[in-house]
Amino acid sequence: MPKRVLAARQEAEQLLIWEPLSAGIRVGWGLPVTVGVGDSEMLLASDGPLTEPTAMAGNVVGVGVREKITAGRLTGQPCVAVYVVHKLPDLAVEGPLVPKEIEGVATDVIESGEFVTLSAREHHRPAMSGISVGHYSGTTGTLGFFARRGTSHEVYAVGCNHVLACLNKARKGDAVLQPSAHDGGVDDQFGRLDGWEELRFDWRRILRPNRIDAALVEVDAWQTSTTIFGAGPINPNPLDPREHLPVMKSGRSTGLTHGIVTDPMVTAKVRHGLQTGVMRKQMIIEPSGGDQYFSKRGDSGSLVVEAGTLRPVGMICGGSAQYRYSIANRITYVLEILGVSLQR
Repeated sequence: MPKRVLAARQEAEQLLIWEPLSAGIRVGWGLPVTVGVGDSEMLLASDGPLTEPTAMAGNVVGVGVREKITAGRLTGQPCVAVYVVHKLPDLAVEGPLVPKEIEGVATDVIESGEFVTLSAREHHRPAMSGISVGHYSGTTGTLGFFARRGTSHEVYAVGCNHVLACLNKARKGDAVLQPSAHDGGVDDQFGRLDGWEELRFDWRRILRPNRIDAALVEVDAWQTSTTIFGAGPINPNPLDPREHLPVMKSGRSTGLTHGIVTDPMVTAKVRHGLQTGVMRKQMIIEPSGGDQYFSKRGDSGSLVVEAGTLRPVGMICGGSAQYRYSIANRITYVLEILGVSLQR
């Protein structure tokens, strides 16, 4: 990157100064610069120190270098990008605007909104794979994905039975929250429980194993997104797992993690409190890429996808007590048994 562009960006970083300026900062652009801050504004004077204890953080939130966009098109010209909470009309800003160029480099004011930390445990609309969800009674897990049944226009959120249907004890029509009540969504109803595949726990469980731990929640289509939180859009073409397959998932508790399928055909006992069920034809996933865990408590329901392609492979339903090994349903079984297809 040309040195003059980097120098211009460094000069522009003075726009980010937000503490009261008693010592004075000189801006070497030859003109005072005024940037709108809500109903007020901030003046950076080139002729002397600032004396008003005003803050800029209310509007200018970032300075960088990117390709300039004009009339919605990329121009191929590098520019100093000034990111603001609100991009005000010229007439709404008293005094000179951010200069058209700095040190001979063009500027571009971009309305980005405020930059904040993002959490899968917050309220998200549209909702997406990887965020907090739970039954109104207080369970907490992760939203897996959205699906449709046949040619119906109805949309369903898919997650784990033990999270959304309370181990078969819930009732159809029960409220499902996003985020879960534990994560602050006590009154944040997201949808209503539509159905689930019953989990079996009787003494004949080895003869009547479970293949999935899953439930459906009917939701409004406008609330949904086919995106994985922190990863990107889901590829709607499911994939059967194989040994050594690199995978990833986004979950309410551990966020975006990477792993390797180390056993694509395991039968395992999974304990739910005082009850134990047998899960057959599951996959075992171990962490990779420097991640200490692939999933932890609260990640149940997370969609497991092939790394790189984001093709769905499975859905987390549990893990070992030390969190070294995660267990997941095969996505092909989840879709087949629930009678749904991935939303496109």
